[in-house]
Amino acid sequence: MQARFPDHRFLRRLWTAVRAERPALLRLALLALPMQASALALPLLTGLVADRVVPAGDRALLALVCAGVALVAVQRAALDALRAAVLRDLEARLKGAVLRDVFARLMAAPLSSLRGSTVGATSQALASAEHIAGLTARVVLVPALDALVALAAVAGLVCVQPAFAPGLALWTLAVATLSWPLARRHAALERVELEASARHRGRLYELLRGAPTLLSAGRGEAGLGRWRFAFTAHQGAALERLRAGLWLDLLFDGAHQAARVGVLAGGALLAADGRLSVGAVLSALLLVEALIPPTLAIVRTALVLLSSAPYMERVSAAVDGVVPDPEPVPVAPAVRRVATDHPAIAVRDAWYRYDPEAAWTIADQTLLVRCGEVARLDGPSGSGKTTLLRLIAGLARPERGSVSVLGMDARDGRRQVLYLPQSFQLFGGTIAESLALLSQADPARLSEAAERTGLAGWLRALPMGADTPLPPGAGTLSGGQRQLLALTAAVASNRPVVLLDETMANMDPALRDRLDGRGLFAGRTVVLVEHPSSLALPG
Repeated sequence: MQARFPDHRFLRRLWTAVRAERPALLRLALLALPMQASALALPLLTGLVADRVVPAGDRALLALVCAGVALVAVQRAALDALRAAVLRDLEARLKGAVLRDVFARLMAAPLSSLRGSTVGATSQALASAEHIAGLTARVVLVPALDALVALAAVAGLVCVQPAFAPGLALWTLAVATLSWPLARRHAALERVELEASARHRGRLYELLRGAPTLLSAGRGEAGLGRWRFAFTAHQGAALERLRAGLWLDLLFDGAHQAARVGVLAGGALLAADGRLSVGAVLSALLLVEALIPPTLAIVRTALVLLSSAPYMERVSAAVDGVVPDPEPVPVAPAVRRVATDHPAIAVRDAWYRYDPEAAWTIADQTLLVRCGEVARLDGPSGSGKTTLLRLIAGLARPERGSVSVLGMDARDGRRQVLYLPQSFQLFGGTIAESLALLSQADPARLSEAAERTGLAGWLRALPMGADTPLPPGAGTLSGGQRQLLALTAAVASNRPVVLLDETMANMDPALRDRLDGRGLFAGRTVVLVEHPSSLALPG
């Protein structure tokens, strides 16, 4: 399999995130300066002790030099610890910036592309983005700064014994040449592992979501077998990739040991011939020890860029080509109004389909809704009522025609609209937190809305009231309870346009009858899709 380099669009966004962390980068660069000095000081002090202090037998000078060596060693340890702390902070910031970018682009993606993506592929893209951010901090930026230390060690080595420099140059070239085919294989196996991981994540999500259906059909073992097969394939691919990585680690460790042996053997021969002192040999060995780790890190950085290509491909496949909308200027939704003689919602000659090869879901649709009006969308199942609500909510753009809300393009007017789809998601936390998340209303407004919808009576019957915890998805609530909670959030919201898609389909008739006639959305523009037997909300 041919290794491919990362997509430049994702790299540009990653570079933007890196540039935004200039203070942390500056701190790392400043830390590299004293580390350069210590990389030179320790070998030179060691050579001084071996060649001059020990033969002279000057105990006071020996104690002074040893104290200097200890001070340099303590300084180096402190600098390493400080750099590790700065690096952890930088890595966390980069991960946050990259994940925010990916989430923003996923949220701005066209509805058709979101429908076509799988949970496994999307979650793998997010994990890949986090992985790339960590690699950028740990394996790319740090070696780039360590190159300064390597240059200082090279300069010292040339000054102490230039005979070692050509050998080290050949050693670096040999390591890079031998590691290239191993890195290509590692990148190919990385891509296979990521594909297997996406399938495994998707199967796991299906198993968890579909467990009640599988158990009720007596097919629990079959569903478990599908996940087990994907899990086994993922683990096998991961093991193959780990084996390839072990060969790379073996190469680097062997190269490190070979450099040590080469310097010791060559230095011993030169010292035996009298062409090099013992102190110079020790200094050269310590300089090589300071030079080898950053040199190997630089080589590894080039290989990591190659092996990170599959991760970047995952992220690019999920988000490239999607440009998030600019953050709208905060405006209180209730302030936005249009003249009463102009429609609050205007759908004119709209055409939409979910796929270029599919039939039109919406064809030449026109809908005008005045301010404060309650409009009911009628029609059989599959006639495009839900799709029309999504166009009004700004979740999709028509291929032809136009959709406007309160005088704005529907995409620009999303902050003015509250849309409750047929299958809405309730999140983990308390009932009060779910209400606040859906409505963005303060507690007083939520309390008033709960009294109007009757939710308050149900909450008073609960031991913990609105502080009752809910699991993710609110599986402990019935369908009617979830819809009552969502309806209360819609009433509490101060958004002037409300879109309800069969919001009361699961409520019992008695509850719908009690809500009838209360004017829940008086003065607001409502587009309603309901079963014929459901509530027709008055304006």
